[in-house]
Amino acid sequence: MKTIKAIRARCGSLWLALVLLAAWLPLLAQEGERGPLTDTWILWTRDGHQTQIEAALRAHAAWRKQAGEPRTWEIYQPVIGADLGHYVIRSEGHHWKDFDAAAAWAQSSRADEVYFRDVGPHVARVEHYVVMDDVAHSRWIERDDYRYFGVTRFAPRPGTRPQVLEAMGRIHKALADGGWPRGYAILWTMGGAGGFTVVEGFASYAEMAEPEPDFVQTLGKALGEQAAADTLRQFASAMERIDYTVYVHRPDLSTPR
Repeated sequence: MKTIKAIRARCGSLWLALVLLAAWLPLLAQEGERGPLTDTWILWTRDGHQTQIEAALRAHAAWRKQAGEPRTWEIYQPVIGADLGHYVIRSEGHHWKDFDAAAAWAQSSRADEVYFRDVGPHVARVEHYVVMDDVAHSRWIERDDYRYFGVTRFAPRPGTRPQVLEAMGRIHKALADGGWPRGYAILWTMGGAGGFTVVEGFASYAEMAEPEPDFVQTLGKALGEQAAADTLRQFASAMERIDYTVYVHRPDLSTPR
């Protein structure tokens, strides 16, 4: 068990090797009622402008709804992590064709002009990504009381994809076999450095306490101690960077219901 604990210390807390990602590209062809894509914007606030940007975001969300935007947007703010000066703005459940419709609406409504007039002066930097659900390998448990979201970002080293996928496959099966109690969503980022994230939902800080048996114990029981340690080592050695942030949902800034 010492070997497993050493690997766990190296990987960090939470469950850094939680998910199987087999071939994610076929998900692009799945055109069901709900699409697999999330439009994601990240806004960094100018120093001293937090009060102003929140007022501007709230007003802009209301304007977009009044102007007839078909999308809804949810806004999240980090409360634990290395970078607390940004907001994440997400619209989920889209297909690629929906982005054409969104661009057409933005042009006809002159939404970009309104954004740059009202919100832009308070923004220091913007990043834009499309995030894709890995539905086949997620185990999201839908609940109405989630307030916080733990987001672990993984940046694999170039050329390590086969190594990562092999380790992920073993971990995913072990968690399923071991009855891991928490739900999770796996998301792949398009744009920038890419990589993937694992997301957990929590109703409170108290829910963030690790379950018993914990991740390492669940993995060790399902795979055996040595195999679990080898799998975690294989996964961790492929990572260039691992980052964990907890976000709080801000419905007061999101699209009005």
